[in-house]
Amino acid sequence: MNEDDLIQRKRGQIVGLIHWRCLSILAVLLLLASTAYAFAVSGAIMDKWKALGGEGGVLGGLRSDEGSAQFGGQFARFAYGFIYSHPETGVHGVWGKIGEKWAQFNFEDFGFPITDETGTPDGKGRYNHFRQVNLPGKPETSIYWTGETGAYVIYGAIRAKWAELGWERFGYPITDELATPDGVGRFNHFRLINTPEKWESSIYWTPQTGPVPIYGAIRLKWAETGWERGPFGYPTGPEYQEYNGSPIRRQDFQRGSIWWSPSTGAQTHPIATGSAPPSPSPVPAASAPVISVSVAQNKTFGVTGQGFLPNKTVHIRVADDAFHNIFYTTTSNNSGAINYPVQIPCNPGVLHFSANDERTNRSDLTGTLWSNTVNVSCQ
Repeated sequence: MNEDDLIQRKRGQIVGLIHWRCLSILAVLLLLASTAYAFAVSGAIMDKWKALGGEGGVLGGLRSDEGSAQFGGQFARFAYGFIYSHPETGVHGVWGKIGEKWAQFNFEDFGFPITDETGTPDGKGRYNHFRQVNLPGKPETSIYWTGETGAYVIYGAIRAKWAELGWERFGYPITDELATPDGVGRFNHFRLINTPEKWESSIYWTPQTGPVPIYGAIRLKWAETGWERGPFGYPTGPEYQEYNGSPIRRQDFQRGSIWWSPSTGAQTHPIATGSAPPSPSPVPAASAPVISVSVAQNKTFGVTGQGFLPNKTVHIRVADDAFHNIFYTTTSNNSGAINYPVQIPCNPGVLHFSANDERTNRSDLTGTLWSNTVNVSCQ
């Protein structure tokens, strides 16, 4: 063997030794890596993970061992979400944008999940419900998501009212529950994503009013006046029909009302600070019907009137000083007159009587031709 052959042989031995050592180091590194990421879960959390597709499912691979959560729960973290369990709520998964929002609200402080992420009936949204097992009454909370609106939380009395109104059929939340600028109230805004107009609505809450929904043209008019910071204050009750069969819609606020009719749209009816509430209707036009009211010994009120359309339905409205309305219905005779006994308690204060036969009056706030208003004092 000559000198060149000997050199080549030595070079081959050195290269082989380096290759073997590199492979050995790589094997050690792979072993260390697999050991470092060998997380463990078992039992109900393992079963839930498998049910959701395991490593190839919505949660992806494990990113933590199973550990203890607050308030007696267990949890495990995964690549795209979490599985939490509690004896009172069961075992459920939270992931994606809803999982991110839940993390912002400090996980189980917002509640343990009582559902997996679930699709809404309209196919547009996703949600999880949660339960706060550490609080009295164990209140439930929710996070709703759509691709158009994002993920938002809703809870407490506002959530209860939203559920009463049909959940996302009232609109998907487009805010978390927020405090009003004056620090008195709370609110969520919502959006009807299934309509071309994408109408927005709200639920406002105060300790005095509770949760009150507001939507449509009346909400737009209220927003124009400055929301709760404007002259009307907070809504005190939901929108309602002025009387049975009427096209007029109305919503009452702390300092007035907003009315809507097809002929006038939404119009404001404020109450000046320090003044008594206005009469239920303005003075009618000269051609309007005229009524009078008598009081019998048994506190039955006799409402008589003339100038109504003959043989037409007549609506008699009785309002108190708090602007609460009660309606009675009768029919005018061939001469356009009425004579109707109204039985209603005569509590201390003033009752305001008026009537209409469904004729319109564009100069009236309500768009309706009302009779004169008769004020009767009750002692």
